[in-house]
Amino acid sequence: MMALVLLASADGAGERAQAIRALAAIAPRESEVTAVFVKALDDRSARVRTEAARGLASQGAAARPALEALVEALEDDDKHVRLQVAQAIARIDPQLKVAVPLLQDLLQHPEKHLRIQAAETLLGLSRQNQSALLGLLEALK
Repeated sequence: MMALVLLASADGAGERAQAIRALAAIAPRESEVTAVFVKALDDRSARVRTEAARGLASQGAAARPALEALVEALEDDDKHVRLQVAQAIARIDPQLKVAVPLLQDLLQHPEKHLRIQAAETLLGLSRQNQSALLGLLEALK
């Protein structure tokens, strides 16, 4: 695992992204890995930031210490990163409503796959968070 932690800081974005993905697969709930994912949310590569958000999502509630960093990452310049971050927040803490407005905005995005993923996330959230369901219904009007 230590080799992957080191590789997550490699020079190449592809290497960093693969290391983050591998860490999520082999040590999904370890706090040391959470710290690596949080650091990767600030990476210069959108691909690495996306993998970091996915990694945090895979940790579920164990990634609660990363919520502040994820909320900040909702402002990312890349729409795919923002979607993954919103999905991670929804998975880590479904009661946290901060991701709902971003997901609602993505329902209007021109890229179909982003709209579908946003709708799926809102639908999943709606079981535990009434504002998510209201947001989804509002967007469907």
